[in-house]
Amino acid sequence: DTQHSKGEFVFALAPAPAAEHDHGEAMRVLDLLLEELPVKSASRIAATLTGTSKKILYDWALQRKRLGSTEARDDSHPGQP
Repeated sequence: DTQHSKGEFVFALAPAPAAEHDHGEAMRVLDLLLEELPVKSASRIAATLTGTSKKILYDWALQRKRLGSTEARDDSHPGQP
């Protein structure tokens, strides 16, 4: 084939698999921020720093505020806030 003799080839690559986020680290960051900031600000900053969904962090922060900081965290399910 004359096209292949020129050394031109096309490669189709699949996207890289999505990285799994460390929700435990995101929760730790969120806890620290909640000590000084309102829920909305703390959630936004924690999402930016950790790559975790802002909605997940916001919902988790609201739960923490409603139940109190030590009761809201359920370490038996570290992948879910």
